[in-house]
Amino acid sequence: MLGDININILDEEESANYLSVVYSGGLKCFLKKSTRGKSHLDHIMERLQNISIRANKCESLITDHAAIHVELETHTSRIKYSHTKTQQ
Repeated sequence: MLGDININILDEEESANYLSVVYSGGLKCFLKKSTRGKSHLDHIMERLQNISIRANKCESLITDHAAIHVELETHTSRIKYSHTKTQQ
């Protein structure tokens, strides 16, 4: 889940109910930095397995929010399949 949620998760009182729901769904929060002034309003949450997420804040000249750069990398394990046929 990602987006401009407009709930400041740096403010524990303001975000308590929201984060309770998010965390109860097994989501983890990435990029715990302010994205507009001193507020963190733009969220990146995930609960995917075998995926690494890197997120960075980038200053933007076209909006009052910081831009978020996100990189996703998948990690899949290879399963070796073997089958033995016996003759009768």
